[in-house]
Amino acid sequence: MDLDEGLNFTKEATQKILDKLVYNKHPATVIVIEISAVIGVVVWAAGYRLIRPCMFLAGFVLGFLIFYVFSPLIFKTQLCCGPNGKEIAHVLFSALVGVFGGFLGCRLYRLGVFTIGECLGLLVGLTILSSPLYKYFHSNIAYAALMATVSLMFGSLAHFYEKLVVVIATACAGSFAVLYGADYFLRTSFSVTIEAFLLRIRDVLWDGLKSELSNWTYRAKVPDHLAVRFTNNSIPLFICWGVSAVLGCALQYKVTANNLNSNSNLLQFCNCCDRPRPDR
Repeated sequence: MDLDEGLNFTKEATQKILDKLVYNKHPATVIVIEISAVIGVVVWAAGYRLIRPCMFLAGFVLGFLIFYVFSPLIFKTQLCCGPNGKEIAHVLFSALVGVFGGFLGCRLYRLGVFTIGECLGLLVGLTILSSPLYKYFHSNIAYAALMATVSLMFGSLAHFYEKLVVVIATACAGSFAVLYGADYFLRTSFSVTIEAFLLRIRDVLWDGLKSELSNWTYRAKVPDHLAVRFTNNSIPLFICWGVSAVLGCALQYKVTANNLNSNSNLLQFCNCCDRPRPDR
């Protein structure tokens, strides 16, 4: 086998792994992804003006992730989260907690702004882990420390530079959602940005639960998150993500969030766009 044949074989093997672990999704999951892509267009174009819905979305995402990750350490029941628990119950309970988190984000202004900043931090962390710097974060401790640090940092910055952080966060998150939805059909490996993160969470939880169930004699298989890899096909989508994020920021600053105030006709017309008052 010559070099070209070896490279072609490697590319085919990588694509098969991606098709199996990343793009082989249940139809219901695909529908959720594509709905998120449609919502992403609105968030990309008018995230700061629609700050209340964005607070709900950010609170939902963080509430879902926090409960999903930490609940197996606390609620070890037969129904949910324990070694014998059902995955669908785990997801549903996490979604309920996410809804509660979204509600809190809507009602508590400072918390809502903080959650939006944290979501921007998550995207920054995922971007770092999509670069050659990922080799410094192989251990779960280093990985978790990076994600926690950048999330808290951007969440804190959101209090001091609210409009700037919210505009950047919504432009980046909205454009990412659109490209993530498109990549299901394009299959360029751009989805690995978020899929590797989700697979890593699943692998860590699954291995921990299996080990506990077998009295710590379980031997983990090769984690799925180590099997998925980016290909050169993803580069154009990363470029599109950067360009669209910049365009989204410009659109919000120049059009949808320009001179935004409580007397805006759109704010008076649509209650969902009414900016919540800071809690005291």
